[in-house]
Formats: sequence, C-alpha cells, structure tokens
Amino acid sequence: MYVMETVTAGPVIEVKKYHTSRYRTPSMPRAKKEKKTCADQWKVNEKNSVRNLRLLILENFGEDDIRLDLTYEGEEPTEEEAKRRFDNFLLTLRRHYRAAGHELKWIGTSEGQGHRNHHHLLVNNIGWGRREYQALWKWGRIPYKAFRFYDGAPEDAERVANYLVKETRETYCQKERCQRSRYRCSRNLRKPKVEKQVIQSKTWRDPKPKKGYYIEKPVRYGYTAYGFPYMFYRMIREEDSHSVPDPKRTGTVRCRGRGTGKHAAARKKRVHQGR
Repeated sequence: MYVMETVTAGPVIEVKKYHTSRYRTPSMPRAKKEKKTCADQWKVNEKNSVRNLRLLILENFGEDDIRLDLTYEGEEPTEEEAKRRFDNFLLTLRRHYRAAGHELKWIGTSEGQGHRNHHHLLVNNIGWGRREYQALWKWGRIPYKAFRFYDGAPEDAERVANYLVKETRETYCQKERCQRSRYRCSRNLRKPKVEKQVIQSKTWRDPKPKKGYYIEKPVRYGYTAYGFPYMFYRMIREEDSHSVPDPKRTGTVRCRGRGTGKHAAARKKRVHQGR
C-alpha cells in the first residue's frame, strides 16, 4: 500500500505518491539514514514555506493581478513605524476596494535587514493603474518598475513565492522582529484543496493526465525525509485562449493590452512548453 496526496490549487493539480513506515512492505528498498543538521532542517522549512506560498498564490491569484514594491523617501522609519504604515495602507486599500465593489485579496511581506525598510505586495486586480495605488501610498513614489503584472502561470507563482521568502530570510532569523512569519495575507484567501488516499498496490503506474490537463515534465522520483521512495508530478489545466474578455462580465478585471500581442504570445508559448 502507499499514500496518494492530491493538492488542487487554481490551474494546477499536484500529486505525490509515497510509502510510509505504516504502509511499507518488507521487501521495499529504503534510503540510507542521514543525520540531519540544523542547516538541513532550515532548508527543509524554507522549502516548505515556498511550496505553501506557491500553492496559496495559485489558488487565489491569476493573470494580470498586481505586484507592488512600496518604499520610503526621506528619513527612514523604524521597523515598528514601517509596519504601522503598511497596516494603515492595507486598511485604506481595503476600504477603497469595497467602495469600488470589490474585496481586497493580498499577500505581503516586509524587509529591512541590511537595507532600507520596504514592502512587497501582491493584490487582486480591479482595473486600477499605478496612479490609484500611488495616491494611497503617501510615504514614497511607486515608479514604473515597482508596479508590474503577475503573469499567472505555475512558474510565475514559483518565482514570486521564492522571491518573497528569500526577502524575509535575514529578518526572519532575528529574535526581535515585527514580522513573525515568512509572509502575511488577507483572511479571505481560499486554501488549496488537499486529499489523501491509501492505495492498495505494491507499485505505482506511470501517471496519466486528468481530462483537460497535461502533465508537466519531468515526473520526479526520489526519497522522503524518512528514506521511503516517492513519485511526484504536476498537472496543469489547458487554457484554450488568452483573448480579452467582455468587460461587462463579472470576475477578474484584466488591464488593457495584456491579452493580445507579443506578451500574450510569449505566455502561451511558456504554457505549452511543458507538454
């Protein structure tokens, strides 16, 4: 017997098949035991943080949502003051979103170790441009490079999650810190769906994609932290087109110029490379 864990997050389904000591057959090979150091455990914890954040992003954010970098001009605020300003900005932003008929969804992090305090934020797109966010951020400019679109593909979620976790690496190690987690997020985010099944079989077969999905290559094989073999693969939902939707329809608001042209063609090419 083995365990099959299936995680569904937005356009992605991740499947991990693995054996455990509870369901292991006597003849099953097991990797040699290795003594884990604090550094090894730190790497495992960071890897898990990236994975959890990546799945959260995939479940709640899509193409053309907004990434913001918020910095300070003039005298730098203390870490406590920077956190207070960031919290006030989020409260103001939520109020303006609701006035526009939308609920704010966000994931953010703050960093200041070794350089000036600043914040990174991923928010749902309601059709605003850089000017609207700049009007609410009173403590510095939001230049062109600090306002960009999240492309929505699985590799983009991986890249954003890695970046946000990396940004907090130094600060997270400090005992006296205002941000006590790798990242913060709004309470209205949906959690990825996790299902576990115990399969009555000694071996696992080559995976087959679910209808409407394709399997991203390569399928990975390895050993768990306890030395038992596992198989991991990711299925990605097929997208029929990247056309600009009717603006009268409800749902995600897309920004002008993002659904056509060379950028859309490049995104479509990236999606089909994994087949």
